[in-house]
Amino acid sequence: MITYKASCERWLDDDSQDIHDFYGSIYLDTCESDEYLESIGAFAYTVVYVRNRSGLDTVMMCDYVSQELYETSMALEEGGFFDLGEDFMYFNRLELKPEYRGRNIGINVMHDICSGYLWANIIINPFPLQCERGKLPEEVAGGKSKLIKHYKKIGFFELDEEYMVLPKLLPAPPLDDEWIAERADMVLEKMYP
Repeated sequence: MITYKASCERWLDDDSQDIHDFYGSIYLDTCESDEYLESIGAFAYTVVYVRNRSGLDTVMMCDYVSQELYETSMALEEGGFFDLGEDFMYFNRLELKPEYRGRNIGINVMHDICSGYLWANIIINPFPLQCERGKLPEEVAGGKSKLIKHYKKIGFFELDEEYMVLPKLLPAPPLDDEWIAERADMVLEKMYP
Protein backbone atom coordinates (compact mmCIF):
# COMPACT_ATOMS: atom_id res chain seq x y z
CA MET A 1 0.00 0.00 0.00
CA ILE A 2 1.24 3.50 -0.85
CA THR A 3 0.73 6.30 1.69
CA TYR A 4 2.06 9.84 1.96
CA LYS A 5 2.53 12.43 4.67
CA ALA A 6 2.93 16.18 4.34
CA SER A 7 3.64 19.37 6.23
CA CYS A 8 2.36 22.86 5.45
CA GLU A 9 4.02 26.26 5.65
CA ARG A 10 2.05 29.48 5.16
CA TRP A 11 3.37 32.70 3.64
CA LEU A 12 1.31 35.64 4.89
CA ASP A 13 2.01 39.24 4.04
CA ASP A 14 -1.30 40.78 4.92
CA ASP A 15 -4.96 39.77 5.12
CA SER A 16 -5.48 39.90 1.36
CA GLN A 17 -2.88 37.42 0.11
CA ASP A 18 -2.11 33.87 1.06
CA ILE A 19 0.34 31.21 -0.10
CA HIS A 20 0.62 27.70 1.32
CA ASP A 21 3.61 25.43 0.67
CA PHE A 22 3.02 21.70 1.15
CA TYR A 23 5.85 19.19 1.11
CA GLY A 24 6.04 15.57 2.11
CA SER A 25 7.18 12.03 1.58
CA ILE A 26 5.71 9.04 -0.22
CA TYR A 27 5.91 5.72 1.61
CA LEU A 28 5.49 2.09 0.78
CA ASP A 29 3.63 0.50 3.68
CA THR A 30 5.20 -2.92 4.13
CA CYS A 31 3.22 -3.80 7.26
CA GLU A 32 0.59 -2.24 9.50
CA SER A 33 3.01 -0.33 11.73
CA ASP A 34 4.71 3.03 11.06
CA GLU A 35 8.08 1.44 11.78
CA TYR A 36 7.71 -0.54 8.55
CA LEU A 37 7.19 2.46 6.29
CA GLU A 38 9.80 2.70 3.55
CA SER A 39 10.34 6.14 2.01
CA ILE A 40 10.16 5.77 -1.77
CA GLY A 41 9.76 9.41 -2.85
CA ALA A 42 8.84 13.00 -2.10
CA PHE A 43 6.56 15.77 -3.35
CA ALA A 44 6.04 19.50 -2.98
CA TYR A 45 3.35 21.89 -4.16
CA THR A 46 2.22 25.44 -3.52
CA VAL A 47 -1.33 26.82 -3.39
CA VAL A 48 -1.76 30.53 -4.18
CA TYR A 49 -5.06 32.20 -3.30
CA VAL A 50 -5.45 34.93 -5.92
CA ARG A 51 -9.09 35.98 -5.38
CA ASN A 52 -10.07 39.11 -3.48
CA ARG A 53 -6.65 40.71 -3.84
CA SER A 54 -7.79 44.33 -3.82
CA GLY A 55 -5.62 45.13 -6.83
CA LEU A 56 -2.47 43.40 -5.59
CA ASP A 57 -0.17 42.07 -8.32
CA THR A 58 -0.13 38.25 -8.05
CA VAL A 59 3.04 37.91 -10.13
CA MET A 60 4.95 40.32 -7.88
CA MET A 61 3.62 38.56 -4.77
CA CYS A 62 4.90 35.23 -6.18
CA ASP A 63 8.26 36.85 -6.95
CA TYR A 64 8.51 37.77 -3.26
CA VAL A 65 8.33 34.05 -2.38
CA SER A 66 10.63 32.50 -5.01
CA GLN A 67 11.95 32.81 -8.56
CA GLU A 68 10.33 29.47 -9.44
CA LEU A 69 6.88 30.62 -8.28
CA TYR A 70 7.37 33.93 -10.10
CA GLU A 71 8.13 32.15 -13.40
CA THR A 72 5.13 29.86 -12.90
CA SER A 73 2.79 32.77 -12.25
CA MET A 74 4.17 34.57 -15.33
CA ALA A 75 3.28 31.54 -17.48
CA LEU A 76 -0.26 31.53 -16.07
CA GLU A 77 -0.63 35.28 -16.60
CA GLU A 78 0.63 35.04 -20.19
CA GLY A 79 -1.77 32.13 -20.77
CA GLY A 80 -4.70 34.30 -19.63
CA PHE A 81 -5.42 32.39 -16.41
CA PHE A 82 -5.32 35.45 -14.13
CA ASP A 83 -7.97 37.34 -16.09
CA LEU A 84 -10.68 36.12 -13.72
CA GLY A 85 -8.54 36.26 -10.59
CA GLU A 86 -8.55 32.49 -10.09
CA ASP A 87 -6.46 30.62 -7.51
CA PHE A 88 -3.77 28.22 -8.62
CA MET A 89 -1.80 25.26 -7.37
CA TYR A 90 1.77 24.70 -8.58
CA PHE A 91 2.84 21.06 -8.25
CA ASN A 92 6.58 21.73 -8.32
CA ARG A 93 8.11 18.40 -7.29
CA LEU A 94 7.26 14.72 -7.48
CA GLU A 95 10.08 12.24 -7.29
CA LEU A 96 10.33 8.51 -6.79
CA LYS A 97 13.28 6.21 -6.26
CA PRO A 98 14.24 4.67 -9.64
CA GLU A 99 13.03 1.18 -8.71
CA TYR A 100 9.49 2.52 -8.10
CA ARG A 101 9.11 4.47 -11.35
CA GLY A 102 6.88 3.16 -14.12
CA ARG A 103 4.33 1.64 -11.72
CA ASN A 104 1.83 4.56 -11.81
CA ILE A 105 2.67 5.40 -8.19
CA GLY A 106 3.59 9.02 -8.95
CA ILE A 107 0.58 9.66 -11.15
CA ASN A 108 -1.73 8.16 -8.51
CA VAL A 109 -0.25 10.35 -5.75
CA MET A 110 -0.50 13.43 -7.99
CA HIS A 111 -4.09 12.57 -8.97
CA ASP A 112 -5.07 12.08 -5.34
CA ILE A 113 -3.54 15.38 -4.20
CA CYS A 114 -4.83 17.36 -7.21
CA SER A 115 -8.37 16.03 -6.70
CA GLY A 116 -8.54 18.19 -3.56
CA TYR A 117 -7.88 21.36 -5.59
CA LEU A 118 -10.24 21.05 -8.56
CA TRP A 119 -11.51 24.59 -7.85
CA ALA A 120 -8.06 25.98 -8.77
CA ASN A 121 -5.94 25.95 -11.92
CA ILE A 122 -3.19 23.36 -11.43
CA ILE A 123 0.14 23.89 -13.15
CA ILE A 124 3.21 21.65 -13.46
CA ASN A 125 6.60 21.77 -15.14
CA PRO A 126 7.06 18.22 -16.46
CA PHE A 127 10.83 18.03 -16.12
CA PRO A 128 12.56 14.74 -15.27
CA LEU A 129 14.28 15.44 -11.95
CA GLN A 130 17.01 12.90 -12.62
CA CYS A 131 18.05 15.23 -15.48
CA GLU A 132 18.89 18.02 -13.00
CA ARG A 133 22.18 16.24 -12.49
CA GLY A 134 23.74 16.95 -15.89
CA LYS A 135 22.10 14.73 -18.52
CA LEU A 136 22.49 15.46 -22.22
CA PRO A 137 19.78 17.55 -23.95
CA GLU A 138 18.39 14.57 -25.90
CA GLU A 139 18.01 12.59 -22.65
CA VAL A 140 16.16 15.53 -21.09
CA ALA A 141 13.89 15.85 -24.16
CA GLY A 142 13.10 12.13 -24.10
CA GLY A 143 12.29 12.17 -20.39
CA LYS A 144 10.19 15.32 -20.74
CA SER A 145 8.13 13.91 -23.63
CA LYS A 146 7.38 10.79 -21.53
CA LEU A 147 6.20 12.97 -18.64
CA ILE A 148 4.03 15.12 -20.93
CA LYS A 149 2.33 11.99 -22.28
CA HIS A 150 1.94 10.71 -18.72
CA TYR A 151 0.30 13.92 -17.38
CA LYS A 152 -2.06 14.18 -20.37
CA LYS A 153 -3.64 10.95 -19.07
CA ILE A 154 -5.08 12.86 -16.09
CA GLY A 155 -6.23 15.91 -18.05
CA PHE A 156 -3.24 18.28 -18.23
CA PHE A 157 -2.53 20.09 -21.49
CA GLU A 158 0.54 22.02 -22.64
CA LEU A 159 0.38 25.71 -21.71
CA ASP A 160 3.69 26.57 -23.37
CA GLU A 161 7.04 24.86 -23.99
CA GLU A 162 7.74 24.61 -20.27
CA TYR A 163 4.45 24.18 -18.39
CA MET A 164 1.28 22.09 -18.43
CA VAL A 165 -2.01 23.11 -16.84
CA LEU A 166 -5.17 21.40 -15.61
CA PRO A 167 -7.83 24.13 -15.71
CA LYS A 168 -10.15 24.38 -12.73
CA LEU A 169 -13.04 21.95 -12.90
CA LEU A 170 -15.25 23.23 -10.07
CA PRO A 171 -16.48 26.68 -9.03
CA ALA A 172 -14.35 28.33 -6.39
CA PRO A 173 -15.66 28.18 -2.83
CA PRO A 174 -16.10 31.35 -0.74
CA LEU A 175 -12.71 32.63 0.33
CA ASP A 176 -12.02 33.80 3.86
CA ASP A 177 -9.28 33.18 6.42
CA GLU A 178 -11.33 30.56 8.26
CA TRP A 179 -11.96 28.59 5.04
CA ILE A 180 -8.26 28.74 4.11
CA ALA A 181 -7.22 27.46 7.55
CA GLU A 182 -9.85 24.68 7.42
CA ARG A 183 -8.67 23.66 3.94
CA ALA A 184 -5.03 23.40 5.04
CA ASP A 185 -6.07 21.37 8.10
CA MET A 186 -8.22 19.07 5.97
CA VAL A 187 -5.38 18.42 3.51
CA LEU A 188 -2.99 17.63 6.36
CA GLU A 189 -5.55 15.34 8.04
CA LYS A 190 -6.02 13.46 4.78
CA MET A 191 -2.28 12.90 4.61
CA TYR A 192 -2.06 11.76 8.23
CA PRO A 193 -4.96 9.30 8.50
